[in-house]
Amino acid sequence: MIAKGNCQHCNQPIEFEAESSGQFFPCPACGQQTRLLLPGKAFTNTAASIAAKAKNQMEPRIIPCLDCGNEVSRRALFCPHCGEYESGLYRKLWKISVGAVLMLVLFGFLMELLWHLLQLLP
Repeated sequence: MIAKGNCQHCNQPIEFEAESSGQFFPCPACGQQTRLLLPGKAFTNTAASIAAKAKNQMEPRIIPCLDCGNEVSRRALFCPHCGEYESGLYRKLWKISVGAVLMLVLFGFLMELLWHLLQLLP
C-alpha cells in the first residue's frame, strides 16, 4: 500500500510503501535523511524503547518451572505451584557455583601434577 508523508526538513511530500514507515530514507527534494511517517501518527520507537524491548525479549520475566511446568518469575525463590526451591535464578547460580568448584579442583590437580613433574627433573 502506498502512503504519503512529508520530509521533516523541507516539508516536501514523499510517497512510500506503508511497510517502510519508521525507517530513514533520503528525501528526493533536499537529499537529507528523513524518517518516513504515516500522516497523523507520531513515531514512538525511540532508542530507549527499542533497547527495552530487546532486553525483555532476551531475558523473559516468566519461565516455566523445571518440575511442574507452570509459569514462575525468573527471580522467584521457589515455585508457588509445587514449592520446588530451585527455580530459575537459583538453579543458574547452583550450576555456576558447581562449575567454579570443579574448575578449582581441576586447577589444583594440574598444579600438583606439575609440581611432581618438576621434582623429577634433574
